[in-house]
Amino acid sequence: MPISLDLLILGGGVQGLALLRELSPDYSALLLDPDPGLSETLHFHGYFSSGWNAAHPLAAESYCRTAEHWRRLLADWGMEYCETAFDAALSPEMVAALCANWREAGIAAAEQVFPAPFAAQDLAAHRSYRFDGDLVFDGATAYCRLRRPWAERMRQGRVLEFSCSGKRIERVLVELDGGECELLPQMLLCACGAGNAGILARLPIPTAEVYAAQLVRPMHMLLMRGPRIPSLSGLLFDLVFVYHPLDRKEGLWILTLNPGEPKFTAGPIDMQRPPPAEPELVCATLDRLAAAIPDFHRLAADCRWSLYVGWKTDAPGPDGEPLLKLAYPRPYHLHDFGLENFLALWPNHWCLATEAAGEAAARVRAMIRPRHRQPRPTAETSPKMVTNRWQRRDLHWRDWAEFAAEIGYSRRHGR
Repeated sequence: MPISLDLLILGGGVQGLALLRELSPDYSALLLDPDPGLSETLHFHGYFSSGWNAAHPLAAESYCRTAEHWRRLLADWGMEYCETAFDAALSPEMVAALCANWREAGIAAAEQVFPAPFAAQDLAAHRSYRFDGDLVFDGATAYCRLRRPWAERMRQGRVLEFSCSGKRIERVLVELDGGECELLPQMLLCACGAGNAGILARLPIPTAEVYAAQLVRPMHMLLMRGPRIPSLSGLLFDLVFVYHPLDRKEGLWILTLNPGEPKFTAGPIDMQRPPPAEPELVCATLDRLAAAIPDFHRLAADCRWSLYVGWKTDAPGPDGEPLLKLAYPRPYHLHDFGLENFLALWPNHWCLATEAAGEAAARVRAMIRPRHRQPRPTAETSPKMVTNRWQRRDLHWRDWAEFAAEIGYSRRHGR
């Protein structure tokens, strides 16, 4: 028998959960995801800027609001987090583009020498700033805490078919609890990250619009752990390093190099298949680190190394350029594609999911009123345990010599 409900949310990552949290008190809702353990959410390195890197003053204010929101949430949950100082070595051109936004958004920036073990005198022309108030926390733990009150409204399943009448979604056939089920939602919210385009392609949306809807790029996370990892997080031009304390008196750096020309892919992708690792990009990351730390090879030899690659989604801004450029007043994207009861969301950062959910909820409340009772669970379910990608047990950790040889760094430098 078909099940009528107010909202069907597709995507069990942080964006789907933020929507569920925002709207569930007022509407009947069901969140559907084929496997939350594979979500982009779990690739999150745990760092959130308070807005200093946003190239538009309104976007900087959005980051500031969101950072304060997450401080309150993490404190209310009793979760450990670090309100960390973040050091940034920026090119003079970047400083010129951003500093007016810092003043307008009220972001404090203290100019000072880039900290050791980095050799500031060996860096290219730059100005170095410290930004207080940025956040570093455990994304998987925060995700699990966020979903706890709404676990009964989350189901593992997938969409089999959409039935539409003109520009309206009437029925959604899903695989749910081991069988098929027909859902009749008043409204459908799509929060699947890189998987959004795959949903769009199955709806009455022109193919050209589907391919223009999102841009997806590989995100390489280079991991180094050991007892001598400095407890610093920062940005070295285009290299982000985020520190996490580990057990056994070890520390972890998650290193991400943002290439000047990211390899964007448009349209639907297979979320079950991660992008392949690019040895050249990994070696470029190591080169950047080695050039900045005089004692790099000794530090590297004291560490164990690993790598994972995941998808990072960047929705286009108003002129079609990716939000990666951070030059837009709203650092997330909402689009209905001309459908009457549909909305897709793309946040530009893990934490911005709550801000995007707030705007989406305002749209939902303007469009529909609560009409249906909350469906009863058809089977007993318990939320699947999830971990950050950088904490998973299937990561292959190597010593420096083995990792450098495997990735081609030793050969590249004749070592």
